[in-house]
Amino acid sequence: HAGFVFPISTRDRLVGVIELLTRTQRKPDQPLFDAVADAGAKLGEFIERLELESERKRLLVQLERSHRHQDFLLRASRALAATSGLDATLRKLADVAVPTLGDICLIDVLDSNGVLNRMVARHADPAAQSLTDELGKHVPDLESSHPAAIAVRKGESQWSTDMTEQFMRATTHGDDHFQLTQALGFESYVSVPLLASGEAIGALTLVTAGSGRTIGSGELVLAEELAAQVAAVVSRAREFDEQSTIARHLQSSLLPQSVDQNPNITVAVRYVTGDRGAQVGGDFYDVIPLPHNLVALVIGDVEGHDMTAATVMGQLRSALRAYLMLNRDPGVVLSMLNEFALKSELNRLATATLAVLNTKDGEVQLASAGHPAPLIADGVAKAAPLRLITGPLLGVHRHRYQVVQSTLTRGARLVFYTDGLVDVGRTGADQQLSQLVRSVESHRSGQCGELADAILHEQIEQERSYDDIALLVVEWTGPSSGAG
Repeated sequence: HAGFVFPISTRDRLVGVIELLTRTQRKPDQPLFDAVADAGAKLGEFIERLELESERKRLLVQLERSHRHQDFLLRASRALAATSGLDATLRKLADVAVPTLGDICLIDVLDSNGVLNRMVARHADPAAQSLTDELGKHVPDLESSHPAAIAVRKGESQWSTDMTEQFMRATTHGDDHFQLTQALGFESYVSVPLLASGEAIGALTLVTAGSGRTIGSGELVLAEELAAQVAAVVSRAREFDEQSTIARHLQSSLLPQSVDQNPNITVAVRYVTGDRGAQVGGDFYDVIPLPHNLVALVIGDVEGHDMTAATVMGQLRSALRAYLMLNRDPGVVLSMLNEFALKSELNRLATATLAVLNTKDGEVQLASAGHPAPLIADGVAKAAPLRLITGPLLGVHRHRYQVVQSTLTRGARLVFYTDGLVDVGRTGADQQLSQLVRSVESHRSGQCGELADAILHEQIEQERSYDDIALLVVEWTGPSSGAG
């Protein structure tokens, strides 16, 4: 008996051996060496080609997976960039998820009471969307065995390649819910928690239904990537809502909570926050009763949309009220207010119009620091801006503001407003002012409050971007008219 072992080698490494065994005694000879060496070399080349082909296929699969991953994330990023608003953004992200990751996308978000709300129920096939809409009404209870509820409670993804009847019975609310899942053909799923600062605020669920596909590890990875983006969107929306609420409360606290009505005038005030959401504006108004049948009417706007603007607005309102206790001349009071702005180094410019109305005889004195002139509608002539001698904005330089005097007829109205109503200084401001005049003209017979509401409705309904708006409508009813 004899045995021989020969190597099988590629160009740079040993990949195996050839073993030869004989029943008879034999010594190795050159022909045997040559034959086996040739066979070993050819086997080595063959094995190397197989390995290279296998590696090539592995790399191609990896590259395809990477391209798919990047394409998915790119489409998700485009969806985020192309939409605004929580609902619209979540719907766009769901559109990205189906049919790439699954056939159905469900997004559930916790509300402030810890209850899951279904924000999105989207099917890749429009023909199945009506059934999916019905499915969207069956929101999982947080304490249930539904995968989305478990994902939220544990903060971990839940995943299965099959969904047995027993599983479906255990995770549905009742027979109607179960029958919906059967009609849609549920096959496999993944439920991923929406994590914000480590806390689960909802869940993203993807289901394959009727397509014969199975959710695998690749879909799980992408679903978790998508869930991270969904969580960021929801978290930002919540933060925005909280800041917006705080801003509105602050704005409200800095403005008069009520307006004292005088027997000889009727007053309506309105304040509308702009479409910047959480930013605080500097628009302000005031109606200040004064001795000797006088009332001060104030409208103004501080530069900027932040906490500083709101703070400066509060300071100016307080200073103005104090100066009116010392002097009733609107020009003098604005000059004093301007001096206050300069010496206090508020670092914010502001506009203001101050009118002092004698409620007994309708005489009104007005002064303006760079603010739009109020409209006057006296029931005879067409509504038009009052002619004022407008001085510089508050905080620019020392100035003696000029007073213009007018006498109102009984039933005449003054409409004071901030520039957010007509986009002062921007393209289209003249058209907006003309629209404002038409609104005042067409609602002469209504009450002051009705006029104020009509003005806001007709100006804002044009669906343009708008700034904060303060509106003050005053009607002089005269001493013989009684309370308005």
